[in-house]
Amino acid sequence: MAFLALYLPTVVMVAGVVLMTFHVEALYNDSLTPELFLMKYLMTDYNANVRPVKNTSEATVVTIDIALTQIADVSEKHQTIMTSVWLRFTWEDYFLKWNESDYGGVKTIHLKPADVWIPDITLYTDVTGQYYETKEFRVKVTSDGTVQWKIPTKFVSSCKMKVHNFPYDVQTCTLKFGSWGFGSTEIDLQNKSNSADLSEYEPSGEWELLSTDAIRHSIMYNCCTEPYIDVTYYINIKRKPLYYTFNVILPCMFIVIISPFSFLVPPGCGERIQLSTTLFLSLTVYMLFVAEQLPVQSEDVPLVGQFFTTALFALALLNVTSIISVHLFHRGSKRDKLPRMAKLFTMKVAKLVCMANRFDEVVDLCCCCNSNEKENTLELKRCDRKVENGVCLRNKEKQIASQKYKESDQGATSGGPSVTQYDLVQLVYDINSHLTKLCKYKTTSQGVDATKREWKMVALVIDRCLFILSSIFTIAFSLCFILYKAEPD
Repeated sequence: MAFLALYLPTVVMVAGVVLMTFHVEALYNDSLTPELFLMKYLMTDYNANVRPVKNTSEATVVTIDIALTQIADVSEKHQTIMTSVWLRFTWEDYFLKWNESDYGGVKTIHLKPADVWIPDITLYTDVTGQYYETKEFRVKVTSDGTVQWKIPTKFVSSCKMKVHNFPYDVQTCTLKFGSWGFGSTEIDLQNKSNSADLSEYEPSGEWELLSTDAIRHSIMYNCCTEPYIDVTYYINIKRKPLYYTFNVILPCMFIVIISPFSFLVPPGCGERIQLSTTLFLSLTVYMLFVAEQLPVQSEDVPLVGQFFTTALFALALLNVTSIISVHLFHRGSKRDKLPRMAKLFTMKVAKLVCMANRFDEVVDLCCCCNSNEKENTLELKRCDRKVENGVCLRNKEKQIASQKYKESDQGATSGGPSVTQYDLVQLVYDINSHLTKLCKYKTTSQGVDATKREWKMVALVIDRCLFILSSIFTIAFSLCFILYKAEPD
């Protein structure tokens, strides 16, 4: 009793202080909402730099899921792809758990990312570094410690382009997500599903989405002593080639198809070379347009590049053959006669290209001109080259002139006008000389014209052959290109 009497005042005083303290706290708590009180409870002594596990030897399981909403852009030249995605991360935070009944039935709260621990999941294939600007979106925490972080963002990531089948190509771009600082013993990254969520996907006008497979990898890097885990999404897309088909491929094929018809333009027409040159330049412009769309790399040559190169080579060869044909068409003089072997070869080729009749007419004309020239030459050689007063007479004309000359001598003996008869003979001689020169000039002119016709006919035969060969090549080349693209990649 003495003990109680001694310490009773002290016990009463302490009890009063305790009761007063609880009363003050009750008054203070009455001014807070359950959520504010819960926030104060959770954030007290919470450290966002500490991995939220009960045992540090345990790995934090982080689940990743993405919803692909749009393929904004695919740059073949820079080998990048821009995608709009919704990132969804889920993990468990051991330090963010509470009993709902103790806090007014509060089930979830939303916190700033800077206030809680978040995994350093990074896009390995990012090329802009803007991914880190998306970390201002709120984190959702439930009473059982489950943390959800959802981020709408745009990625510009690298994408190795395979341009061999451009513009009928299929590309596979990757989005590789993984922790940058935590190994597999600290963060266990797992994919929620085997593919991306496409429920909100907006189709692209240029690309068709084929699949979005998600695969988890565990990779041992040279820099580290433990493996690192990543989840890679393989975005398989196929180009819709309608734009390039109608604006590039078909116009170029039309240019190639038109090119053989330049051989049907007469070689004497000046627009022939201009036409072939214009076709060559037009195809070059289209080739430059396609080259601007493709990456600068030497690993593979696109099929469309092979098409343009072959077509340009064919058009260049067409220009060269057109120039040669025009040269042959305008060739032909007395000293440039068509060689006999060339004439025989051209005659055989003319039969194959259904031009034998036209070539035979030219040959007959040339033979006729050559025979007339030979007859005139022989006749001139048979002339009696007896010179009387500097005039060359044919035998028949010489006999007449001699007879008249004798008569003139007799007339002179009998006292007739001898001078007048001599002048008449001289005049006949002059006329004969001029007629001979005129006949020779006419024969020579006909020979030159016939030679020109031969060369022109050779040029026309060459044009017909080149037209047939180039047409066959163009059809075969176009069919090969079309049929190859009809095959699946």
